[in-house]
Amino acid sequence: FFGSFLCIVFIMWMTRCLVDRLSLETSESISMYLVELIGTLIVSTTYSMSTLHDSPISSIAIGFVVIALIYAFGHISGAHFNPMITIAVYVRGGGFLNTRHTFIFINKRDTFMFMLMQIIGACLGALLTYYIYGEWPYIEPSAHYQNRIGSIFFVEFIYSFLISIVVINVTTTVLQGGNFFYGVSIGMSITAGICVGHRISGGVFNPAIATALSLTNVMRTHGTIKWLWLYWVAPLLGGIFGGLSYFVLNVKEIEHIERMRQENGRQQF
Repeated sequence: FFGSFLCIVFIMWMTRCLVDRLSLETSESISMYLVELIGTLIVSTTYSMSTLHDSPISSIAIGFVVIALIYAFGHISGAHFNPMITIAVYVRGGGFLNTRHTFIFINKRDTFMFMLMQIIGACLGALLTYYIYGEWPYIEPSAHYQNRIGSIFFVEFIYSFLISIVVINVTTTVLQGGNFFYGVSIGMSITAGICVGHRISGGVFNPAIATALSLTNVMRTHGTIKWLWLYWVAPLLGGIFGGLSYFVLNVKEIEHIERMRQENGRQQF
């Protein structure tokens, strides 16, 4: 364990040295990717531990961790920690508001790297949980619902849509820029989803964590990876619809931004 800790410290030190030698734009990208890896690792560890004991307050612990990490890292990467949220933000327009209320865009490369870092972080979190508990964490629908694919799909889809629509409206809209409740809103929507969906689909709403816990599930006796496709398709569809919802529900803001652009264009002319 001590050797693993030293390896992590060494990697972070090497990353810092590398960042110091790179351009500002590249340095900011590396910082975003590193934050997504670390944040997802912590969320994954918390979620993975909750799968090993059926506690009624597990969902609250997960929600609180997400809230804390959003306030800690939101100004760096947007604090996605979830491919579903990354896709939703990209579909909406590819960005987030930082603490200076400036909209920062993420491109296709950032979207891919975010998702890759999230998967790696989630897998590291699952492995860390195994090291701590000595048991493999896992995710799968409850036995009562394993023959009801529609129920599993719609629980993952509906609450992924809920989470993504909350993220889009409290973190990427100009009219709500500068609010201080965004972290609580997102964390509580995740808590609500897990409370409702835990006994049906497993209530993960996060393809990265689902991938990690499906892989570790294979290590268990009679464990399976067959549910993984559901944990990707349903949340990503929820994220896509959540991103598209911005253009339907925020017509007033879109018109406002367009008027401002036209006025700025006339002034420059």
